[in-house]
Amino acid sequence: MKRNFFQKLIACSVLIFTLTYPFTGSAQSISINAATLKQKVDAIGGDIERSQAFIPKAANGSEVMQWCFGDINLNVCRVSYDKKQELTEGVKNMAFYAGAIQSMKWIKQVNPNIKFLATMKSDYDGFNEENHNNLPTFIYDYACTAENASGNCSQSTGTKSFNANKFGIFLADYLQHMHTNGVTISYLSTAKEWQSVVTPQRSHDVYLKMKSECQLRGVPVPQLIGPASWGLPAAITFVNETKTLGYTSDFYAFSSHNLGDDDDQYDDFANAATAAGKPAWDDESSTGSNGRTSGAEIDIATTINAYREKTLHYAAGFTGEVMFELTSRGVNAETRSVYFQNGQTGTRMRGYYILKEFANNVLNKNYVASTIASLPGVYTMAFRSGNNLVTIVLNESDTPYTSVPFTLSGVNITSSISQQKWTNSTAIMGSSSSFTRANNSSFTRTIEGKSIHIFTCSVENASTSLFLNNIGNNLRMRYTDQGATPATAYVEGTGATATGNWVQWQFIDAGSGWSYIKNLGSNRYLQCTATTIDGGVDGAVQVYLVPMTNTGTNVQWKKVDAGNGRFYLLNRAHTKYLQCTDAPLATTGQHIRGINTNKTGTWTQWTETAVSAGARQSISFNTLPMKASFVVYPNPSRKEMLTLELAGEESQNRIVTITDLAGHQVITHSVTSPTCHLNISHLASGVYMITVQQDKTVQTQRLVID
Repeated sequence: MKRNFFQKLIACSVLIFTLTYPFTGSAQSISINAATLKQKVDAIGGDIERSQAFIPKAANGSEVMQWCFGDINLNVCRVSYDKKQELTEGVKNMAFYAGAIQSMKWIKQVNPNIKFLATMKSDYDGFNEENHNNLPTFIYDYACTAENASGNCSQSTGTKSFNANKFGIFLADYLQHMHTNGVTISYLSTAKEWQSVVTPQRSHDVYLKMKSECQLRGVPVPQLIGPASWGLPAAITFVNETKTLGYTSDFYAFSSHNLGDDDDQYDDFANAATAAGKPAWDDESSTGSNGRTSGAEIDIATTINAYREKTLHYAAGFTGEVMFELTSRGVNAETRSVYFQNGQTGTRMRGYYILKEFANNVLNKNYVASTIASLPGVYTMAFRSGNNLVTIVLNESDTPYTSVPFTLSGVNITSSISQQKWTNSTAIMGSSSSFTRANNSSFTRTIEGKSIHIFTCSVENASTSLFLNNIGNNLRMRYTDQGATPATAYVEGTGATATGNWVQWQFIDAGSGWSYIKNLGSNRYLQCTATTIDGGVDGAVQVYLVPMTNTGTNVQWKKVDAGNGRFYLLNRAHTKYLQCTDAPLATTGQHIRGINTNKTGTWTQWTETAVSAGARQSISFNTLPMKASFVVYPNPSRKEMLTLELAGEESQNRIVTITDLAGHQVITHSVTSPTCHLNISHLASGVYMITVQQDKTVQTQRLVID
C-alpha cells in the first residue's frame, strides 16, 4: 500500500528516502503541500528493552548511550520490567536490574529530559522460553511442562487464574525501585504482546492497584501506553473494547507493533485511537539496521523498507514511534545500529547515521501531505515546524529517476538546498552536497536506485496579500513615494477600488501575537513614530514606511477586535491606533497617523480584503513602474562571489544595495545587465538585506552569509 505525502516549507529540512521500480512513463513529479499542517510528531524513541543489561558490557557503554540518546534527538526510551524481579512471591531480586539502571543513568546524563517507557519482557511466551509465562506464577497461575517438536506447549499446569492486585503491587515495586535510583518511569505498558492474558478489564484493574500503591509510596504514577500488541488487528480490538468499557482515561496513548505486516490497517488503528481521544504510536518500528549479519553492513534495501513502513503510519495519523533495539543485546549474529560483542567497543553502522538524520529532523514537527506523480515505487513523507520542512522519499528499485521536479506550494525557498545521500556504495555517514533552487518554489534532483536522500533548506511563507480598508472614509491605505527622507515614505488613503501592489499589504509574524505590516509595492514596513504632528491633538503622531531592516516594536502591530468584522491596528511601541483622516494632514500631506487608543470611531476601524490572483499579478498602480524582480544565489553564501539575476531588459539602470541589520550600506552597485556578480569576501558572517531599485520601484530580499 503506497502513501504519498509532503509538507509546508518554511525553513526546509527535507529528508528524502527513495524507493523505485523500473519506469518508462512521463510527467514525473513530487509535490509538497505546504499549506496544511496535520498531526504533530511528539515522540520518537529508542528501545533497549532486551539490551538494557548488556550495554554496560560494551567497552564504551557510556559513549554508546551518548551516541544513541545524546547525539540523536530522541525523547523516549523503552526499557522492560521482568518477572525475574520476583519469581517466588515475597522473594524480591531487585538487584536483577543493576545493569539496566546503569544504562538508564547514562542516558539521563546525556538526555536529562528523556522519558522511560517500561514494558513487560514478553520473550518467555513469545519465544517459548522457560515455562512460557511472562509473569510469575503467583500472579498468573500457569506453567508449560512439556513442548512439542515445534517448541509449542503440549502439557501445562495451573488454573490460569490472574491476580490483578498482585500484578499491581509487582509493578509498584518496580516503579519504586527505579524512582529511588533516579530513573523514574514516565510511561508503562501492562500488556505487551499478551492481550490474551492481560485483557482490557485486567489491565484496568492492574492500573488501579498500581496507581493506589504508588500514591501511598510517594512514587510518580506513570501513564499507560499500550496494548503494545504484536499486530494491528489485536490492537484495534483492545482499543475498541477499552473504549466500550470506559477505561480510555487510563491511557496516554494507544500503541502497537505491526509484526504481522498488516499495512492496510494502519488507518484503522489510528482511527480507533482517535475515536478514543488518544494519539496512536508504533511502539516497535525499525531502524532498518537489524539483521543476522554478525556486524556486517545490512543491505540498504532493508533500511529503505523500514522507512517505507514509517511513511504508512505517519500518513495514517500516528504521532510517535519507538524504534526497536538500537544496540546489540549479546547475540553476536544480530547486527544493530550500534554493534558490539561482550567486552568489545561499540561501532556505529550506516543505519545509525540515517536514524540520526531522521529523528533530528522530524521530532516535534507536524506531518504534511505530499503527492507523487508517475514515480512507481516511490514513497514520501514530510514534516514541518515553523520554518523547517523535512521530506523523506524512498526508492527501493535499481532504477534511477533523473531530474525529478520537487514543487513546494505556499512557500518560497530562501536558501540553497543541502543534500545527504546514502546508497550501498556511499560512506556510512552518507554523501553531502549543496545546490541552488530552480526558482522560488521548486528544485530538481535525481533520485538514484536503492537510495536514501535527505534535503534541507530554508523557506518563508508566501503570504496572502490584503487590501486594508478604512471604514470611516471608505479609503484604502496605500504607499506614496513622498517621504521625509530617502529612508522613509508616507502612507495615504486612496480610492476604495484601487488594486495595484501599492495598496497591497502582508501581515508577517513578529512573535508574541504581533506582526509587521509590509507594503508590497515598496517592500517596506509600516512604522509608528513618536513625532507629534497636527499639534498633538488626541496624541497624533507620524506614521510612515521604513526599510525592512527595521524590526523593533515601532514596526510591530496587532489587530484588536472592533466587532462586526472590523479591527483596530495597535502599535506595540507607542500604544497608538492607526487612523485614516478625511483629508490630507496639514503637517505631512498624508491621510494616515497614529492616535490615542480612546479614539475608537470608524476612522480607526479597518477591514481586510484578500487580494485575488488577478489583482496580485497587477503589480502596478496607476503609472508607477513595474516592480523589479531578482534571484540571488548562493543564499546562504559561503563563497566570495554573489550572483544576481535581474528581470527586465538589458541597459535598464538599477541600483543594487546590500545593507546590514543596523541599516549601514556595505555595498552599492549600479547594474545595467540582466546578470551581475558582487564580491562579498570582505563581509562578515550574518544577515543582510539586498535591495534592487529601479526608478521608484524597490524589491528586497534577505541574504545570509555563513
